[in-house]
Amino acid sequence: NTGGERSVLPKRKMSTGGVNEKDRAFRKSLLSARAMRVVDCKMDGNCLFRAVSHQMYGTQEKHAKIRKDVCDYMRSQKERFKWLVEEDRFEDYVRARELPVFKGQGEWGDHAEIIVMEELFDRPIEIYAPSDGPYKPRKTHMEGELPDQLKSVTPIRLHYQGNNHYNSIVVDRGASNAPRDRDRIPLPMRHQGILSR
Repeated sequence: NTGGERSVLPKRKMSTGGVNEKDRAFRKSLLSARAMRVVDCKMDGNCLFRAVSHQMYGTQEKHAKIRKDVCDYMRSQKERFKWLVEEDRFEDYVRARELPVFKGQGEWGDHAEIIVMEELFDRPIEIYAPSDGPYKPRKTHMEGELPDQLKSVTPIRLHYQGNNHYNSIVVDRGASNAPRDRDRIPLPMRHQGILSR
């Protein structure tokens, strides 16, 4: 992404339902083609943070910690991330996302937070959606292509459902068609800082 782009994902509206036929077919193709299985996350407005919590901690229940860590990191690196939000609204934007969504009140995470998480966890993030098929995850890295040092790092894998919801993706490591990941969920923390250089 360039500094002028804000998001490659469309603006989301609150989800009103579960899995539709298109998504069900995509989940089947993801499993048969790549040995990847979608782990559904609660549809409560915290789904992005729940999905990443599942990837990093093996549970969705640390979503508030992920959210807080993202906001703290975003605030500490304001100069790097200020282009992601309206120019004079950076602090308001971050403050609005610090607390988990509760009873429909609060702000969801989206593309800006995904870019921050990629740098915070020093891992690429792959987003799989039915419209893109099982072999072509959406790119999120803000500098274009990932540095070579990260190409062998197990990514955080997310499923984008219905233009308004994120889930976690796990790999069946025993399958012959599975990606050859080094790490299992929960993914180990990395502190090399490759993306923040």
